[in-house]
Amino acid sequence: MKTKSLRFFNQQSCVHPSLHAVWSIWAPKNDKSKMASLAFSGLSALSWTIIWFYVTTESPFTHPTISVEEVKYIEDNMDKDILRKDTIRWKAVLTSLPVWAIIAAHFKANWAAYVMLTELPTFLVKALDFRIDT
Repeated sequence: MKTKSLRFFNQQSCVHPSLHAVWSIWAPKNDKSKMASLAFSGLSALSWTIIWFYVTTESPFTHPTISVEEVKYIEDNMDKDILRKDTIRWKAVLTSLPVWAIIAAHFKANWAAYVMLTELPTFLVKALDFRIDT
């Protein structure tokens, strides 16, 4: 069971950060907060994700059924910097101490949270004689 849970969380770990990239391309400035809150709101995010995988393309400009007016609306209300393609200097990123500090802090915070989630019930039962069935 723990292995399945770990695999599920590992597979889902890329979804949350990648949604930011999706919204930067698809959402007009005035609608970003509404669309992002829908996508990040728990169980509805699962149904939204399934729909999104079947309905979207890489960008609104390549979508086969979107109208010219809709593309123009999105383009007029988009940050122009989003369309610019920057190259990522991976060596600079991977050798940056602040980046590794953030990775370490994030890993430790998640580790502590998951240890608490999985071990707290056992601690309550064994150390404090807490009865779960009551």
